[in-house]
Amino acid sequence: MSQVRKLANTPGYQRMASEVGPFDYSDAYAVRLPGDRAIGDIVQKIFALPPWVNALMEIRRILIVKAFGLKTGQGGEDFLEPDGTPKNVVARSDDEILISEDDKHLRFWIDIAKESKDDATEITLTTFVKFHNRWGRLYFAVIRPFHGKIVRHMLARL
Repeated sequence: MSQVRKLANTPGYQRMASEVGPFDYSDAYAVRLPGDRAIGDIVQKIFALPPWVNALMEIRRILIVKAFGLKTGQGGEDFLEPDGTPKNVVARSDDEILISEDDKHLRFWIDIAKESKDDATEITLTTFVKFHNRWGRLYFAVIRPFHGKIVRHMLARL
């Protein structure tokens, strides 16, 4: 697996904050891979979650999503159409896809960007979260310990 690192600064934070206001949480992870990769292929591979992550998502769906009537909750397929293209895309270019989901407890954005350098591709996955209410804070407090581990694993599998 490739070396995934957590970035000290969140790329695009100022740009995103100027558009939607300050965030309650943000983080970014990056991985450098040999060769060039198409952004669509990167997104498909990121959201093709392994069974252990899907099992955690199912537990989350049963315990939290159903109980509170939330929209999101299936797992990686929440982010992909049946043909493998990403859902809920709010911005797209050849080098970046910004996905967002707004639910009653919180809104989040996932920014997946690539930058070609020499004979490699730097891929960055940035997460922005804005809480709508105390349930959003509570929900995120429960899933936050798993968030970084899952993102690291998603990028390492590329």
